[in-house]
Amino acid sequence: METRCARVSLRRCISSKGGKLKKYILSKKALTFLATVILINNSVVVGGNAKPLDLSDSEGNDWFNIELSIQGGDAHFEWESEDPSTTVEIFGDSVGNLTGDDEGAIETPIHSSDSMLEFNVQAQKTINETQQPGAEPQAPMIVQYITFLRVDNPNSNLVSFGVSPASASSSAAKTYLRYQTFIPRPYVEAPPLACTLNDSKNYLFAGDNRGFDPASNAFKTRFQVTVDWLNQGNLSVSRTVGTTRRYQNDGTDKPILSTLETKTASANGMVLTNFQNSSTLVHYKLDHSVTNPMCSAIAADSIYYETDVWIARSGAYTITNKFRLAPNHELYIKDSDQPAWSILMQESTYSMNCLATPFSHSFFCNKSVAFHETSR
Repeated sequence: METRCARVSLRRCISSKGGKLKKYILSKKALTFLATVILINNSVVVGGNAKPLDLSDSEGNDWFNIELSIQGGDAHFEWESEDPSTTVEIFGDSVGNLTGDDEGAIETPIHSSDSMLEFNVQAQKTINETQQPGAEPQAPMIVQYITFLRVDNPNSNLVSFGVSPASASSSAAKTYLRYQTFIPRPYVEAPPLACTLNDSKNYLFAGDNRGFDPASNAFKTRFQVTVDWLNQGNLSVSRTVGTTRRYQNDGTDKPILSTLETKTASANGMVLTNFQNSSTLVHYKLDHSVTNPMCSAIAADSIYYETDVWIARSGAYTITNKFRLAPNHELYIKDSDQPAWSILMQESTYSMNCLATPFSHSFFCNKSVAFHETSR
């Protein structure tokens, strides 16, 4: 089996998809604050209870390096760090949550049929300032490198999916997949700047005021795909975007009802791509990117997900999903001979600020999950 991105440094893997990892050094004055510095695809976000940090390229701190190889059905990670306090976490593509320390290696099976594998790598170290006699104690600082590695999956085929097309069930004439996004609260504040960039008013947006429910007609978006097994696995799609309702805030987080404005976003950002279909097996992908139509096209970001779907008529399926943690996401599957929807995913909002740049691209606002079952 050909090795992809074999024993390539973290920077070279990033460069292969157009990114660049720069070197930064933290100023002395920054060490007096407890802070987290997160580097994500050339952007720097300061988190924790810190003031903005003074970053400079004048000196390098190339303290962490990781190498990745894909061999057979395994992903092999090997890394080293100049700092013994380093901890490492790796997420994504059905490998679960992998952890290690400053020097180590992990080899783990890949359970994904997706053509592209994506791994989130987070390395963290702690810096302690030298304490001066008589000086006030200073808190340590946590520094993180976070990046996303993408590499072709050499095992993207039916063998890794684990489905026998000949073992189809004749009972289900159709299979439905339903993906909905919704805001659980009755009202939410507009993300700062993203929805008030050209307006100084304080706004509230109407939510859907509900919990997880596949049958609810209160949602921001609904993307549903139907597989017709009696028609060679033909796909039909339903794309629905809910109406956005905006009110002025009365100052106590209650809407002034007389100020209602409405607008509906386009469904053009909900795209179905059909890769393969037959009377026993289908493979398709959902790409979803829908932005609040009353927010800035520059500062606001979209409700986003990418969902890769393999479904067999026999009942097996493999689904991988990458999505932004705002608002709530819910995903369900049902055969035509079943009375109720089966839950695949129910994910709550991390923060509505995940719909505003630059937060929308942070590690904390994005997640990858995978589901594999041999029967429904």
